[in-house]
Amino acid sequence: MMHRMKGLRCQAVCAALAALLSAFALQGCGGDGSTPESAASQFVESIYAGDTQKAFALLGFDREVPKTDSQLKDLREVKGKLSSASAEMARDTRARGGLKEVSATGRKCDEKLTACEVTVKVTYRKDPKEDTEHVKVAKQGGSWRPVLL
Repeated sequence: MMHRMKGLRCQAVCAALAALLSAFALQGCGGDGSTPESAASQFVESIYAGDTQKAFALLGFDREVPKTDSQLKDLREVKGKLSSASAEMARDTRARGGLKEVSATGRKCDEKLTACEVTVKVTYRKDPKEDTEHVKVAKQGGSWRPVLL
């Protein structure tokens, strides 16, 4: 997913999200990503700002309706882990003066232009050090969405 969430925290979030994705078939409705760059940038900005609800909406999870108790439990678990990781990143962002800019700086796409990996640069108001994230996005239902697999 994103380099700053490496280690156990990222592994736990990614494993839970992978389980949820296999339990649900993403329908690809909605989403603000008219380009791979905008989808990736919006996702990174939502995570760094601690806006888990927006991150889930960008992923398409806000559209999913759990069909079983197990799926509902998985969804709650994923939301909790993503919320926890996002809260930690938001604290770090605030400590660095807040976000100055989140911008896509490049992309690598498949031949059919249905999936891309977008490089996103994050700059802070009070810290000259920049962060770089690599976000996978895919075209789903006519718009671009971040994907976690």
